[in-house]
Amino acid sequence: MKIKYIIDYKGYGNLYQLTNTRTGECLDITKEEAKDYFDESTTFFSIKAEVSLNSLPQEEVKRPLGYTLPGAALQPYSYSHWS
Repeated sequence: MKIKYIIDYKGYGNLYQLTNTRTGECLDITKEEAKDYFDESTTFFSIKAEVSLNSLPQEEVKRPLGYTLPGAALQPYSYSHWS
């Protein structure tokens, strides 16, 4: 198996770098374009690129004030059962 392409994550946004190993040409590609090469056995992915392509989108979860988990710490703590 010969490697034809190398894909590396640039470290920000959806930009990846595609390098053709035969010509040395480097192109900037998007995440969607990088995923098109994911199933090819002739493409090498850097660790950063592979982790980025397999990761799920993240979003911040904010809790409203006064939020409590149902059933958690509803009664005062008692250590009497340990003695």
